[in-house]
Amino acid sequence: MHMWPTKYPPGCVFNVRMFNTSRESLHGHSHLLFRVFLQTSLPMFKSKVFTARRRFSDFLGLYEKLSAKQSLHGCIIPPPPEKSVVGMTKVKVGMDDPSSVEFVEKRRAALERLTIIHVFTQLF
Repeated sequence: MHMWPTKYPPGCVFNVRMFNTSRESLHGHSHLLFRVFLQTSLPMFKSKVFTARRRFSDFLGLYEKLSAKQSLHGCIIPPPPEKSVVGMTKVKVGMDDPSSVEFVEKRRAALERLTIIHVFTQLF
């Protein structure tokens, strides 16, 4: 387990998870939505639980901003997963196919790591 340097008291909870990936269609184009769940006991937040649904392209924008900001401090942010026409075609055909499930899970895990890095660079 990696210990993050923090200015907050011991025992503060900060949990970021992504789950309930779903497929939605808009104007004939299908895309994946990732549900981002954030739970915290940090005193700076009025609410303790936050959720949002985000598309893959939202994470690409987050990566660009985070990478540009952190590069000024000498930090290297791991890149998000690449766009995959083949992977998304499999997802569009059927979410129950094992290769589609694996593709979505790998993408979800990589985007979750990116979200965690973003949160920790902003707060700590």
